[in-house]
Amino acid sequence: NITTNTQNGIIFSATGTFLNSGNQTITLSASGAPLAGGNFKWTSTTTPSIDIYGSVITAEAPLGGSYYNYFNGIVGSSHLDSASQLTASYTSGEVFSNNTLCIDKPISAQGCNSISSVVANSRTHNTVSINGQCWLVTNMIDAPSAYSTYTVNSWSGGSTPGDQGYWGCYNTAFHNNSSSTGVWSASEPVTSEGILYQWCGAMDASISERSKGICPAGFHIPSDCEWMYLEHGQGMSIAQQLFVTGYRPDGGTNAGRPGDRLLYIYDPVYHTNTSGFTALASGFRGETGSYVGRGDNASFWSSTSQSSSNGYSRNLLQSSKEGVLRQVYSKGTAFSVRCLKD
Repeated sequence: NITTNTQNGIIFSATGTFLNSGNQTITLSASGAPLAGGNFKWTSTTTPSIDIYGSVITAEAPLGGSYYNYFNGIVGSSHLDSASQLTASYTSGEVFSNNTLCIDKPISAQGCNSISSVVANSRTHNTVSINGQCWLVTNMIDAPSAYSTYTVNSWSGGSTPGDQGYWGCYNTAFHNNSSSTGVWSASEPVTSEGILYQWCGAMDASISERSKGICPAGFHIPSDCEWMYLEHGQGMSIAQQLFVTGYRPDGGTNAGRPGDRLLYIYDPVYHTNTSGFTALASGFRGETGSYVGRGDNASFWSSTSQSSSNGYSRNLLQSSKEGVLRQVYSKGTAFSVRCLKD
């Protein structure tokens, strides 16, 4: 029996029996009503004690079913590829409210409200409004408060520890070394590339969709559906939005080029960054600790879990893909984090 104290109006509890020794997963049920938004820490009455972290968003956003604007004029998987698609000026085609997966999911798209920048961890992050969504233009570099004691040696690689909330900077000394036993780098290879986070690190130990995580106040880790809303505005059909694995779409301007519109790399064939999202090819750190893809790969976490060990992510390729990869990845992988305004 596990029971926590009441914190921010919430109490957690769980009951169960462990049949084996070793690492175990405990699912705690919450009861009560949150009094405020933010990050909180609960204590438990068990011996040994268990530290429990979480965050609560109290400011709800409109549901996906309430967005009826034609941002891109797509019909099925076909449309013209032009800069005007970035405005809600069309009167026909697909509307995001037809996305059945997201119809009852909160989607933050209420603009930046004159917020042009946010300061976090002594870094100024500029914002960009994309079809109403207010995104930070640079990747996060803040340490998770729940795992702030980690050092560059916390994950030396060469093993598969699972999601322990590890975080750190890409180490170019171990680039594309599949048998790497390297540690984190203490600094970014290039300013604005940010930190790579395992999922729990990005979420700052919360498991709630759209949690603040390591984002600055008033921002959160975007959900899978909030990523879809961004993709919709870049010309991706609803059928493609729901597709898992594969670069959606890839191979022709009549199907939209969302990856082209989101990546910062100015490639005359594939990438124009016309949305202003400014994704950097910062690479990622694989489950075994190897460093992969810097200069060609931009990968971002969502706050949506597929299971206790896997989460939804987004991936863009600099070299050859016009689309965006929606994939289920192990939470033990370390990706970049881009924050969305509540």
